[in-house]
Amino acid sequence: VTKEVEPEARLIDVKELIIHPYENLINLLIKGPKNENLARVIPENTILNYSNYENGVLIIDFSKEFMNISDEKEKNNVIESISKTMTELVEVDEIKIQIEGEEYNLLENNAKVSDE
Repeated sequence: VTKEVEPEARLIDVKELIIHPYENLINLLIKGPKNENLARVIPENTILNYSNYENGVLIIDFSKEFMNISDEKEKNNVIESISKTMTELVEVDEIKIQIEGEEYNLLENNAKVSDE
């Protein structure tokens, strides 16, 4: 199992993706990879509470289990995985993470993730 973030292609029902694009992509990240040589990056038992998109900013609210990130490498992998996945959607310029409705600071008191 690798410690690096690697892309994994998935077939997604386009009807579902059109209706709930953010929720579907985030939930695929939460489920983890299908490839057994890859490891999940979002902590186990994490639940997506909600997501909200407005003016280029995607707010993703996770359950408290999301905070079970063990070290700096794992934190970087989570940031990279979420950022690379969600900024594939052309409208997403910035991502803010929340835990149970409270801002969560992935980047040392700055919960913004962008693809810049």
